[in-house]
Amino acid sequence: MSFKFNLPTDRDYRKMLIKAGKNVLKHFIQNYSKEGYEDNNRFVRWADRKNEAKEKKKKLFKTGKMKSNFTFGMVGNHTFRISNKSEYFQYHQNGTNKMAARPMMYNSDNVFDIVEDVIVNEITKIILK
Repeated sequence: MSFKFNLPTDRDYRKMLIKAGKNVLKHFIQNYSKEGYEDNNRFVRWADRKNEAKEKKKKLFKTGKMKSNFTFGMVGNHTFRISNKSEYFQYHQNGTNKMAARPMMYNSDNVFDIVEDVIVNEITKIILK
């Protein structure tokens, strides 16, 4: 399971995308920690499963393996990819016919804003030099 972001191929955006990708990665890990996701500046909490509403412990934190399996990498000079290689991540991310989805890597305007902020800041630095 992965999230990809592409830019036009006529320039080398590698450094800028590395910075943007790491910020998006941090955002997805924060979603995990907050037990929900941002959807256009609105926080959406994951649904409780049976008996979870009564329990005070955090969701999806039994071993910490899934949270620690988020990775960031570049694909060429124009694409970054954030993945989670945990064998059960996709079931939590997308849900199943018996389990509601608990998205962590959610593609919303918030993710675009994170990337856009880095690009605007980096271009501003270049212009002001």
